[in-house]
Amino acid sequence: MLPERFRIFEFDVTSALNTNGQNAVALEIFAPEKNDLGITWVDWNPTPPDKDMGIWKEVTLTSNGPVALRNPFVKSKFGAEYKTAELTLSANLRNQTEKTVKGALVAEVDGQTLKEDVELRPAKQKQCG
Repeated sequence: MLPERFRIFEFDVTSALNTNGQNAVALEIFAPEKNDLGITWVDWNPTPPDKDMGIWKEVTLTSNGPVALRNPFVKSKFGAEYKTAELTLSANLRNQTEKTVKGALVAEVDGQTLKEDVELRPAKQKQCG
């Protein structure tokens, strides 16, 4: 998982979807309690009234096939004179079926194609890259 300052959650709402009409998503958010880990405050910078709670990033609904691709990421490491960069690509793949799935993860960067063959057992996930 990518390092994040705030937690990221993913929920499978497939079974709750209305396939014949509109859908809505409602979130109930609770303030952190005394012993919860979170952002701390000091006397010269008091806790804001909302305790920094709420939605921090965008909320998205995604649809996918038998394999879910999550958290694609490109890590760059620059050369000493900043004229070149080494790129490392990664992604998390998750088999959402009850059968083994075989395939390839393919990415194209600057005209170069990268390919990694992948086999995922039922309901398993793998970090690729």
